[in-house]
Amino acid sequence: MEQNKKRRNIGIIAGVVVVLLITGISAALIVLNQPKVRLARGISKMSKELTAYSSPAAKQINKSLLQKNTMKGPYTLKIDMTATFPENDTLSMLNMDLEAGCDNEVRQANIDFNLGAYQMNLVNGTIMVDDNTMYVNVPKLLNDTYRLQLDTLGADYNASAWKDQLGFKVDSDVSIDFFTREDADYTDMEELMDALSEDAQTLKDTIVVQKASDKASIKTSNKSMQCSGVNITIPKDAMNVFLNSFQEKFMASSMYQQGITKLIEQSSIAYLLEDDIRELVDGQVEDVLDIRCMNDISLNLYMDSKGRIVRIMTPQAIECKDSQIKSMELSADLAGTDRTLDVIEATCKLNTVNGTETYSISRDASVTDEEYKEDLTLDVVGTDNMTALTMRYKNTWKLDTLAFDGRIELESGDEKYKLSADGSYKDIVEGQSYTLDLDTASLEVDDKALMRIAGTFGIEQGMGEVEIPQDSIDLMQMDSTSIYQMFYQMLTAL
Repeated sequence: MEQNKKRRNIGIIAGVVVVLLITGISAALIVLNQPKVRLARGISKMSKELTAYSSPAAKQINKSLLQKNTMKGPYTLKIDMTATFPENDTLSMLNMDLEAGCDNEVRQANIDFNLGAYQMNLVNGTIMVDDNTMYVNVPKLLNDTYRLQLDTLGADYNASAWKDQLGFKVDSDVSIDFFTREDADYTDMEELMDALSEDAQTLKDTIVVQKASDKASIKTSNKSMQCSGVNITIPKDAMNVFLNSFQEKFMASSMYQQGITKLIEQSSIAYLLEDDIRELVDGQVEDVLDIRCMNDISLNLYMDSKGRIVRIMTPQAIECKDSQIKSMELSADLAGTDRTLDVIEATCKLNTVNGTETYSISRDASVTDEEYKEDLTLDVVGTDNMTALTMRYKNTWKLDTLAFDGRIELESGDEKYKLSADGSYKDIVEGQSYTLDLDTASLEVDDKALMRIAGTFGIEQGMGEVEIPQDSIDLMQMDSTSIYQMFYQMLTAL
C-alpha cells in the first residue's frame, strides 16, 4: 500500500513537471516570437555577419590602435613611388622618395624628399618643423634655409612685402598647426552624440514594433520560402521633431563649425571669401538635412526559419516635404545561403522635384578559408528609363598572403573611368607598423591608361633626430628685392 502511494506521488510530481515543462517551453516560444524579440535577434545576426567582410589586412594592422600610437609617440612614414603617364609624350615617368618622421607630443617633424624624372634626381630637400616654426631647405633650388612662423602666419603675411608682390590680403588670424591633438576629433563627436542622446531616446520610445500583416515569398539560390516578419512604425511628428533637433544641433556643433574652419584654412586665399564659403556650405548642408516626413515611416523586415533578416521593404512610400525629395521607396532582398548578406538585390526609388531616380544595387560575395571576394554593381536610372550611371566594384583578398586585387569602374553616358590596384601587405606588427607593396595602381579614362603608380608605402614607430638649422632666413621679413632674388635663383636652377 505504501509502495503504491509512493508511485502515485511520483506520478503526480512527474505530471506536474511535464505540465510545467510544456508551459515553460510554450511561454519561451511565445516570448521568442514576440515582434521586438524577433527584431532584436535579426539585427544581432546581421551584425555578426558583417564582421566576415572586413579587410584581413585591416584586422591585423588594427588601425585604431595604430592611430593612438602615432598620436602618443614618434612614427615614420616611408614612400618609394614611381608614376608613369602612357598618354603624355612630354613627361612619361616621375619618381619620388619620401621619409617623414613626426612626434605629436614633442611637436617636431622632419621630412626628407627626392623628386626625379626618368630615374634622374631633379629636386631634393628637407622640411623641418619645431613647434610652430617650419624650416625649408632645397639645395638644388636655393642656397639658403628659410623659416616660417606658422602660428602667426596671417598677421606676418599681411605685414610683409609678400602681400604687395602677390596682390592679395589674408585674414590676420590665419595659422597652421602642423601637429594633431590626440582627442581633437573624438571629443567633438562625443559632444554631438551626448547632445542628441535624449532626442534619440524620445524618438525610440515612440516606435511601434508589431507582427507584419502579411508574409513574403523569398527566393534564394537553392530554395523558395514563405517568411513572416515584423513591422516598424515611426510616427511622423516624432520623426520630424527629431530631425529638427538634429539639424539645429549638428549645424551648431563644434564638429561642424570646426570642420568648415579647417576647410577654409586649407588655402589662405579662401579667407578672402570666408563668409561666402560658410554660406555656401551651410546652404548645401541645409538642403540635405531639411528633409521632413508627411506620413508615418513604415518598414517591414522579414525573417527566415533561422531568424535572419532576408527582406527589408517599405510597404508604402515615405512622403517628404521641404526638400528636393518628394517620396522614397525601398526594397532589399538578402538571399545568401551561408550569410544572407552574401547576395543582395536592393532598389531605392526616389521621386524628386526633377523627376524619378532609381538606385539598384546588386552584390555577390563569398568568404572562405582562402579568400574573400566581392562583386558589387550600382545602377542609377533616370525618369527616361535611361541608365545615367553605372558603378562596378570588384575585389579579391587572399587571406594567407594578404594580397589584393580590386577595381572600380564608372560609366556615365559615353564616358568610362576605371581605377584598379593590386598588391599585398607585409611586415605587419599590430598597431605598430606595416608595409604595402603596390604592384600597380592605374587610372584609365575611355579605355586609355592616363597614369600608373607602383611602389612601397610603409609606417613604423620611431623617428630620427630633428636637426634644427642654426642659420635661416625669415620669409616674412624679406624685402621685395630679396624676394625677386630668391625667385631668380630658383628659375636659374631650373
